[in-house]
Amino acid sequence: MNNAAAMSDATGPRIPRFPWWVWLGVMGLLFRFSPCALWPASPGERYVKPQMQEATLWTWPSGEDAAFQAQPQGNGWDVWLHTGPRWLAAALPYESPDATLKTQVCLQSTAPEQTWAGVFCRGQGLHQAVFFVVTGDGYYGIVQMQEGQPLVRNPKPRLDYGAQARCHTLVVVCRGVVVRMEMDGQYRVRGQAPTPQPGRSGLFVALGGPGRAFISFREVELWLP
Repeated sequence: MNNAAAMSDATGPRIPRFPWWVWLGVMGLLFRFSPCALWPASPGERYVKPQMQEATLWTWPSGEDAAFQAQPQGNGWDVWLHTGPRWLAAALPYESPDATLKTQVCLQSTAPEQTWAGVFCRGQGLHQAVFFVVTGDGYYGIVQMQEGQPLVRNPKPRLDYGAQARCHTLVVVCRGVVVRMEMDGQYRVRGQAPTPQPGRSGLFVALGGPGRAFISFREVELWLP
């Protein structure tokens, strides 16, 4: 009887041993795609997955009516909008001048050019916040509200892939005087605040005119000092 064959049958097939540099490469890939690698944490920074049931709803026009429905889904948010103009924001229950907020957002609309979704930080209401938005027809930019109407602060370049992609990963980073906006893993725009004020981070949606829209946010993540 062949002893080598008997040992193989008894112990099962051998697990291949890879050189140390292969394992090092695997660990490097895992680190590269971790949130901490993409957005380096400052000393003492904490990470939370906020529950949207704890968010405060800001609306314009104010009040609840049949023009919208907003439903929290764990650390996600589903919003239905009907016949705008209508703006809604979900302000998370954390107030800080510095924060990093990340989420995945998908837009479906009968009026894509009038459907906006985005993220914000340092918000104290719909009229005291600067928003990073992406539109249903493939544009993006920095926007703020003025007397209930959106005021575009910079041109909205069309995305390279146009309106084909309806889902995006949005990131807003507020640290010191800098507000940095990223989308789908790429830097997009930035602004500056001479005297950063504490405020709340959150999500928002808007429908600028007649139409129907459904916007869903998933995997909301927040880094705070």
